[in-house]
Formats: sequence, structure tokens, C-alpha cells
Amino acid sequence: MDEQRQEFYMTIRQNLIDSKRANAENYDKSILSLSTASLGFSLAFLTRSSSSNPLVASGYLEWSWILFIGAISLTLASFLVSQQAIKRQLDRASRYYKKNDRSALDEVNWLARWVTWLAYGAGVAFLIAICLTARFVSLNTGGDRMAEQKPFTTHRTERPFTTDRPGVPFKKGAPVPDIEPVETPLETPVTAPSDKK
Repeated sequence: MDEQRQEFYMTIRQNLIDSKRANAENYDKSILSLSTASLGFSLAFLTRSSSSNPLVASGYLEWSWILFIGAISLTLASFLVSQQAIKRQLDRASRYYKKNDRSALDEVNWLARWVTWLAYGAGVAFLIAICLTARFVSLNTGGDRMAEQKPFTTHRTERPFTTDRPGVPFKKGAPVPDIEPVETPLETPVTAPSDKK
């Protein structure tokens, strides 16, 4: 591998690692903030609606609360498991690189896999909870019930949702950098050997 290829590889590798880390941070923040906000919205809706008309299909709402709390709990648990996974990975790296212990290379860091599983579980719980909440709201605000009730509004501060880094809006996942092409040197033409001596 020539110097230009090595430089491009190291640059895009670091960019991809940074993008992966940013996506993981934004994913966890989204689950926590959106689950908490959805719980608050459903509680506000329940408080307003129960004072005017009886609610129907309350089981949807109860299960959505359980799943929202589950999503928050799984996300918080992933933080703790991640810390232990990092410690174990550092121990493996130290044994392999410093002590030349090749058995460390073949070990499986199950805690690291648990972090991924917890993240998937939190995402699934959140999506199901959102669907249940939407179903509950639609059943209690549709048709005649909507005509009888006043429009439901919530009071919140109008500002863009941002990350903890100032000036960086939270909108989407981190962009994936393109692979930069490497200029290949022109092939040197092969000349036939001369017959002259």
C-alpha cells in the first residue's frame, strides 16, 4: 500500500469511527428525550380527556407507558454495560499488544454485544410504544369524540432540538464520507531489448 492510499484509508477510517460514535450518541439521546416527552404528552392528554369524556381502550396507553419506561431503562442500562465492556476491551488490548497474549485476540467480549442488543431492544420498545400511543389517541379523538372536545394543545417553548454541542442541530444521522479515488501512476511502456551490442 503506497503512502497516498494509506493516508486516504486512515482519514476515511477515522471519519467513519467518528460518524459511528456520533450516531450512537444521538441514538441514545433520541430514545431518552423522545420517550420522556411521549410520556409527558400522554399524561397531559389523559389529564385533559378524563375530565370531559370517558376514555376507551386504556390498555393501549398502559402498555405504551410500560414500553416507554422499558426503552428508557434499557438505554440507561446500556450506559453501564458499555463502561464494563470498555474495561474488558482495554484489558484484552493490553494483554494482546503488551504481553503478546494471542488468546486475548480470540476472546469474545459478550458485554460489547449486550450493548448492541440493549440498544436494539430500546429502539423496538420505543417504536411499539409510539404505535400504541397513536392508536389510543386516535380512538379517543376520532369522529364524534373529536367534535365534542376542544382542540388539544400543549404548551412548549418553540426552539430546535439540539445536541449538547452548541450550534449543532439534531436532525439526522451522521453523514457517511465518500471514498476518495487514488491517482494511479501511468504504466511505464515496456520496450523491446535492442539487438545492438
